[in-house]
Amino acid sequence: MSCSRKHLKKENLNFISMLKAKILILGLLMSTPFVFAQNKAVIDEVIAIVGDHPVFYSDYQDQISQFKGQGTAVTQELQVEVLETILRQKLLLHKAALDSIEVNDAEIESTVNRRLEYFQKQAGGKEALEKYFKKSTKEIKEEMRKPLKDQMLGERAKFAIIDGIKQTPSQIREFFENLPIDSLPIIEDQYKIAQIIKIPEPSVDAKKEVIAKLKKFKERILSGEDMETLAILYTEDPGSSINGGLYKGIKKGMFVKEFEEVMYSLEIGQISDPFETEYGFHIVKLEGREGDVVDVRHILVSPKISEEQMQEAKAFLDSIQVRISNNDYTFEKAAQKFSDDKITKNNGGLITNPQTGGNLFEKDKMDNLLKLTLKDLGKGEVSKVSFVDLPNKKRAYRILSIREVVPAHTLNLKDDYLTIQRMSKMNEENKKLANWMKTTIKDIYINLKPQYQDWNFELNWTKK
Repeated sequence: MSCSRKHLKKENLNFISMLKAKILILGLLMSTPFVFAQNKAVIDEVIAIVGDHPVFYSDYQDQISQFKGQGTAVTQELQVEVLETILRQKLLLHKAALDSIEVNDAEIESTVNRRLEYFQKQAGGKEALEKYFKKSTKEIKEEMRKPLKDQMLGERAKFAIIDGIKQTPSQIREFFENLPIDSLPIIEDQYKIAQIIKIPEPSVDAKKEVIAKLKKFKERILSGEDMETLAILYTEDPGSSINGGLYKGIKKGMFVKEFEEVMYSLEIGQISDPFETEYGFHIVKLEGREGDVVDVRHILVSPKISEEQMQEAKAFLDSIQVRISNNDYTFEKAAQKFSDDKITKNNGGLITNPQTGGNLFEKDKMDNLLKLTLKDLGKGEVSKVSFVDLPNKKRAYRILSIREVVPAHTLNLKDDYLTIQRMSKMNEENKKLANWMKTTIKDIYINLKPQYQDWNFELNWTKK
């Protein structure tokens, strides 16, 4: 083996080691951005400054506390990793400020609500989360916004640095061939999963009731009532209710097609008639516009689904499950004919793994509801009907089937090309990001407290 190939193998081994070491750290730092809200230190101090961005001791210590809470041993190496991760985030915020990178209120609010919903599920509900943090949901959301905004700005700054990396199949193959054989990870059993979804349809009368309600809201607004107040009181959109239905800085592609068609057809100050999207019925007011960037305020109301309609949807899927079991339909044909999920119905019902972009799932990495439904299911079998909350907040039922099982195996090009492609791309991105950071550190102001200057960081934060 040549010296260059030895170097490549060592480099790729370092990449795998780095990847394994940072998964837990990044997972906690990125998934719990507001943990400091629980027990903020009375006395705080700035332990580092990166450009114009301070690092507070309490923020560092709160992250360390999270690891202790997870039962992780807090070694010196872990302390270095945590602090350096925070320093890197501040460096990316510095770039975001220099490049005038922004995130709008709508994106922040949407992200806050998704994250809050996740934490509420983990905690066992809204009340349990409030009890844990000793704060109201409103207070928790307020304390989430700033760190989540910083996280989003940092991600956009990072993307601006690593954007444009392209890889050929030969480069991906070369990356894999230079991975040390004894360090290749074991890929656990993987599953291709398909679904058929039935969404209960509201009755014609329920739709008419909602349309009439929204028309009345429009009349009240035109008569002088404040739309912001009405939105706070009545909208069913959690992403904008706290802001009185307002979304600022909206660009094309951020909302569903039907909403954007109405939004861009309005004059400033004009209010639309009620119209329907997959989320329900809306009225929209155009508050401001600069080119294709608009500020809009809306009120969303969804027609109510009766318990009878829910049971009809469940009974319908029960009958489809029986017909598939009796071989009247294959699962794929039934998905195409009966599923209400536009994304999967023409793909045999196959679900996309949001973490990978492919169709394979590892059981331990599935969401809990999916894992529970598939617990005792064999390949080709069809699950019983189960309830599911859809991303658009609609209630639905679904049946699932395991269409394919890929047994546990050592990482290889034949079975895991997409995984290796992601690893190879991540490796190149990490190298490009590291090179940018090494160069940038030389040219900006960085001040690290003396007690941290002898820590064994990867990057030269002390500029020695």
